[in-house]
Amino acid sequence: LKGFEVIPPEAALDRLLPEVRGKADLVILLTQLGELGEKRALALVEAVSGIDVAVFSVRNYIVTPTRKNVIFFHTGTDGSMMGLVTITFDDKGAHGVSERRSIQLGPSVPDNREMVGLVETYKKESRK
Repeated sequence: LKGFEVIPPEAALDRLLPEVRGKADLVILLTQLGELGEKRALALVEAVSGIDVAVFSVRNYIVTPTRKNVIFFHTGTDGSMMGLVTITFDDKGAHGVSERRSIQLGPSVPDNREMVGLVETYKKESRK
């Protein structure tokens, strides 16, 4: 495609983080990095500076150690989990987590019709 460039996430973050960091109290990285999402998210945070929170999806969650003062949070896959993290700031602007929960969503949570339609459209288009 003309005018469309695919670059590695590290390069994209190197370009964007300085500007975003200057405008935000907290920088949250939302990632969808495939089967190795956790390992790749950890490597990404190690490679760049300026991320405060990294949210990623994984199938088999293992507690992730905090690195470079970054808060890691997982969402599960396929919309199967809902996460809550409460981040607090002290008087000097440093952040920390006061609450962190993951809730497994089950069959009692109804599908969102609009979202189901989008997913079905995507599946049909990707088969072509």
